[in-house]
Amino acid sequence: MVDYDKAYYWFEKSATAKNNEALDGLGMIYFAGLGKDKDFQKAEEYFLEALLHKPICKGFFSDIIFK
Repeated sequence: MVDYDKAYYWFEKSATAKNNEALDGLGMIYFAGLGKDKDFQKAEEYFLEALLHKPICKGFFSDIIFK
């Protein structure tokens, strides 16, 4: 079983250091409503912030955003 509160805690802690994987994780938590209410605006903010900190913008969400 996944402990979404614990995942959120660690993603949030790592995101303060601009860790792009943690920012992606927070985006997914809000996008899918994993332990938090779905919030597409917050998800988008986290996904965009993550893209700023990726050495190479790639993946599903960057494809959608930059089309």
